[in-house]
Amino acid sequence: MKFNRLMILFAATFAVLCGSGYAADSEDRGRLDQYQEDLEERDWDALRSYLRSRRDEERDESKSALLLSGDVRVDWRRKKEVYHGINLWGGDAVDSKGIRRGMNRFDAEAHLRLDYDIKKSWATLELQYDNKAGFDDEVNCSDNNHHGDKACYCEEMHGSGTCGDFCLKQAWFGYNLYSCDDTEFDIEIGRRNLYHVFDSKVQFLSRFDGILLSYNSSLDGMFDYYAHLAGFVVDYKVNHFAWVAEFGVLNVYDQGLDFKYSIIDWRKQGHNRCTDEVSGCSDCDVRNPLGTQFVVSQWTTGYSMKKDQVACLTGGYLCKPVRFFAAFLINTEAPHFKFENEESGSHAYLNDANMGWYAAMRVGDVKKAGDWAFQMMYQYVEAFVVPDLDMSGIGNGNVYDDLLITDGTGNTNFKGWRFDGMYAFTDEITLNARYEWSHQINPVFSHFGKHYYSQFKMEAIYAF
Repeated sequence: MKFNRLMILFAATFAVLCGSGYAADSEDRGRLDQYQEDLEERDWDALRSYLRSRRDEERDESKSALLLSGDVRVDWRRKKEVYHGINLWGGDAVDSKGIRRGMNRFDAEAHLRLDYDIKKSWATLELQYDNKAGFDDEVNCSDNNHHGDKACYCEEMHGSGTCGDFCLKQAWFGYNLYSCDDTEFDIEIGRRNLYHVFDSKVQFLSRFDGILLSYNSSLDGMFDYYAHLAGFVVDYKVNHFAWVAEFGVLNVYDQGLDFKYSIIDWRKQGHNRCTDEVSGCSDCDVRNPLGTQFVVSQWTTGYSMKKDQVACLTGGYLCKPVRFFAAFLINTEAPHFKFENEESGSHAYLNDANMGWYAAMRVGDVKKAGDWAFQMMYQYVEAFVVPDLDMSGIGNGNVYDDLLITDGTGNTNFKGWRFDGMYAFTDEITLNARYEWSHQINPVFSHFGKHYYSQFKMEAIYAF
């Protein structure tokens, strides 16, 4: 596709997306709605690798510096979450507006990505639309009718669909400051998610609007190594910024062994945006809020086995690459704060719930028709190891959109399993499946007693 045709297509698509406006979702869109969308949309490694390989193929075939790529997705999710014996999905479960909350959900989603790459600089722009399936219906059960009276719409036909939810997922550019042999030093500025740069399966979900410095090099015959350092905006209205760094040593002595260490500092010194006047409470105007007291260190190790090694160990029955990886996390700044459960009278301290870990195995790689991949992972994330809004693992459903410090329960304090599978029907069409479930770790960090969550997701993807 020629350069001018790409520009026309991308400009037309952008105009259509922006011009279509935004339609309010008929479901209960709470304060953490965008977080929940990002959490469910995070792709696992095999799927991200497949999408990247599709772009690389197109880049190799194209002589232009401009590359247009993307994917179209249709997915089905079936959820279950139980608080203290109460089922929050399906049956008689309703949201805060009195609308039934079914266990099944169907979505249509599209990503459109534009990459421009020349010798010393590059830029990426990615747009996303994610809509719920069904025809549009913005009428609530208790809306006024055209006579101005309250009406019951129970006899009417309603729909679950939306037409909106437009998001600028990525917008960043980079420049190569230094390059010599295997050594490169780059700077990148703009927007993406932290997990696009830093490695973790249970944190780094947050949006990364900031600046990144990257250094990559190698020692011949020994290992490759890199260092990433970034600063980004959390809340510029109160001068809240955070920083994160990661260091890695890869493929030690060509044996597939990797080591990584990362550290992220979320602390807010001083007041946040809430005051006594705004909140209506007498103890809100505090300094150094507890919800920002996170300095999270993560140690990660991984081991990759090549196809021939796996075939040798399995007697030729399996000829797929296999990778094992695990990580340990700790929040070294967790405060010695006593958290009391009013219902049970029990208590716990935040600095006693500041660790987490995960371990996983992945088999296979997907690049063309007939390829498949499978991954199984166990996650253990205590209540105060990562911030609520940065947790990117299984979670616990959190249908009420709660936060740990304020509400007593949130997106952490869980242990559970996740299984992912992927199969390529053609070079462009893949089927991605996920099943996950979790239980709470410490019941003290919950006003609702036992907490259980599970989800099954099936997703069909056309990548171009």
